[in-house]
Amino acid sequence: EGVNVVVAGAEENTFDGTITVNGDARYDGAETLKFEGINFKSNAKKDFISAPTKYDGRYNYSHNVTVDGCTFSSEAYNEEIVGIKLQTTYKAVIMNCKAENIHSLAQISSTDNEIVIENVEVVNCKNGLGLGNIAKAVINGAKINAKGYGIRLDGEKTRTVAATIEDSEIKAYIPVNIRRMNNE
Repeated sequence: EGVNVVVAGAEENTFDGTITVNGDARYDGAETLKFEGINFKSNAKKDFISAPTKYDGRYNYSHNVTVDGCTFSSEAYNEEIVGIKLQTTYKAVIMNCKAENIHSLAQISSTDNEIVIENVEVVNCKNGLGLGNIAKAVINGAKINAKGYGIRLDGEKTRTVAATIEDSEIKAYIPVNIRRMNNE
């Protein structure tokens, strides 16, 4: 609590594990967590960065999480790997990241404020970005080349969802998949 943390990698090093983010059931903390320049690479099923809804039986509420300049890949195409999986996360930013040969760059769900995704690249992945039950997303400068969907927006009937996609190039079977949105 009250500490800003930067986890930095080096281009010549790779990390093949999972980093689990625990928000300690505090969604309104001012501290920040930044992952910077990490080269994640694995051939085994996993989420490289994971913020689960619950951690040790308590709601997680990870917050103020930034992922900047990281790569997420597998040597061969592997649909069982997700780059970033954030659930019940407040104030998340993903920028300057690349995903290759995996399921998707990011799967983000149940957020009550803005998610910002800037200058990301998705190459030869099953999908690009999955955003579910979010309040607001701003996606700018994305280059997505995926087999399934480029960006999926899942809503809930009880929430108004706002999503802005600008200056992006999406090549996918379904470029933008909008499901279960509030009709207001």
